[in-house]
Amino acid sequence: MPWEAVRTMCSDIASGMALAIITKFQDLYRKKEIQKTQSCLGDMALNRFFEADVEKVIEEPTDVKKVMATTNERAHPTNIHFVILGKSINGTPVYCKISMNHDLKTGIFIGWFMTSFKPE
Repeated sequence: MPWEAVRTMCSDIASGMALAIITKFQDLYRKKEIQKTQSCLGDMALNRFFEADVEKVIEEPTDVKKVMATTNERAHPTNIHFVILGKSINGTPVYCKISMNHDLKTGIFIGWFMTSFKPE
């Protein structure tokens, strides 16, 4: 298979995955199933971001930057972090980190948590 065809195929797969991730987060957000951590609320207060900013980033994201497993030894190894990029209501480039969390001991799914919301 020619290199250009491989690159196009990989780009299409990545775009499809990003769309699927964004669509999932939009659905979770609308159902109020993403909880904000104290750290996230602190980020928002410090940087003067509001719920309207969170809504804009979730509803109109520009990219999914990272999908990565946790590196925290106090977290279950199946926890996954997603970084979503977007703009606040005043146009400031921001990112939010959303984590899929599991209980450390049992591995049972706990929920979705927004752990950061900061300027890029």
